[in-house]
Amino acid sequence: MITRGFCTFVQHNDQVDYMKQAYALALSTKIHMPSAKFCLITNVKVPSHMMKVFDHVCDIPGSDDAVNDSWKIANRYKIYSVTPYDETIIMDADMLILNDISHWWNFLSNYNLYFVSQVRTYRDAVSDNSFYRRTFVENQLPNLYFGLHFYKKTKKNKMFLEMLKTVLLTYQTFYEKFTPKHQQNWRSMDVSGAITSKIMNNVHEITSKNSYVTFTHMKSHNQHWTYPTTHWMEKVNVYFNEDCEIKIDNFLQKGVLHYVESEFLTDMLLQSLEKKYYEHTN
Repeated sequence: MITRGFCTFVQHNDQVDYMKQAYALALSTKIHMPSAKFCLITNVKVPSHMMKVFDHVCDIPGSDDAVNDSWKIANRYKIYSVTPYDETIIMDADMLILNDISHWWNFLSNYNLYFVSQVRTYRDAVSDNSFYRRTFVENQLPNLYFGLHFYKKTKKNKMFLEMLKTVLLTYQTFYEKFTPKHQQNWRSMDVSGAITSKIMNNVHEITSKNSYVTFTHMKSHNQHWTYPTTHWMEKVNVYFNEDCEIKIDNFLQKGVLHYVESEFLTDMLLQSLEKKYYEHTN
């Protein structure tokens, strides 16, 4: 029997409470898909009141490849060997699932590896990501998002993983070769993954623009605003109700919301998610 589940990754960071975000993501997953399995990979002690929502809690294996980094992503390649599921949807912690997306598994079963390559605005239009993705555009890299992707445990994907590990851990060398224009001077999962895909020449196998598997990306310059702000929450109002339905301005959000800004996840919203979750489980 094929096992399927969701997974997110949390490594300690002094600036952001990623554990709180992962907890909210798992709550939102279980609210809309009560039978869904959820795995947390972390080096942080999980508070006892959060443990119930996670089906599996796994340690980050091996030595810390992000020990000298303030942005803790260098260990994320380890997700693939740690996840307990045959098929896994991997998500950034700062996301929420806002309705039942279990039909995604039918689409994703056609792929061994799948990345979102086209994201949406909060008004459900195709996002213009050129502001944040000049490195991709100017160096003709595949426009892949590691924020939400799907992985099967196969030999071919193990090869992808090994190459991704090499690119991540020696990123300066690969960035100099593959991104000479508008080169980033920090380690990025998206850039490293796009370079890995380019090396393996597999982009045609691992994404599709004509797909409902996507997410709403709330970075300000993605929204087609004439006058974007630094922080999107300065521009629009957010509302939610007891059913944890979320509106941004007057637009009801569906699918997966990548809210990006940690201030979005207020204590009141988290408490509403907890209340709704326990209504479903009791």
